[in-house]
Amino acid sequence: PAPATDEGIQQRVQDAAGELCCEVQFLDDGAICLEDYAGQYYFEQYDFRENARLAIRMLRCELCYVAGDCPDELDNWSEAGLNALAEWEKSGHQ
Repeated sequence: PAPATDEGIQQRVQDAAGELCCEVQFLDDGAICLEDYAGQYYFEQYDFRENARLAIRMLRCELCYVAGDCPDELDNWSEAGLNALAEWEKSGHQ
């Protein structure tokens, strides 16, 4: 389910980023910065919830790439990280 609080959203982004060894920073005005080996990615156009959804969406794309590139490493994935990368249920709270 979609997180109900800002703290829940923040934890979800941290878990998702951690699954892919990305660093995450929560900036002013609901902005989010993800950093990995390739660079920094800023999500700052929308409110905190929508920026978080977009950040997780980008991480989900990276997960597909990594899982396709390294399919034999399933033991390296964590349940919390994979749950954080799951799509938020469709509701009016998006």
